Amino acid sequence: HKANLKLDYYKTAIEITEDKLENPFYFIFADHKLQNNIQEMFPKNRYYFVKSEESKNNPFIDLWLISQMENHIIANSTFSWWGAWLSNNRNKIVICPNSYIKDQEGYWMPSIYDVFNWIFI
Repeated sequence: HKANLKLDYYKTAIEITEDKLENPFYFIFADHKLQNNIQEMFPKNRYYFVKSEESKNNPFIDLWLISQMENHIIANSTFSWWGAWLSNNRNKIVICPNSYIKDQEGYWMPSIYDVFNWIFI
């Protein structure tokens, strides 16, 4: 059972990315329904929505594409987690939700992932 992420998470992640990288370009893997809600958060002319239709709804292609990105702002999903984990970029920046998975007892805090040097917000 996943906790829903607020738009503030993505705003903060973008701010961190903008501080760490010079003019980053964002490839956004999201449901087309979310496109209107989040596109205004990204710097103008520096983002592209990757639609699942472009990969013919093949999750393997989407996962491969995500893994090819240099850096990652991931959602609270195992799909985006695996995309970031499979990236070969040794110097990648990965920004991830602090409370990744919500279970019946509360939030699981991903302290085990501190070894990855991921940024938790």
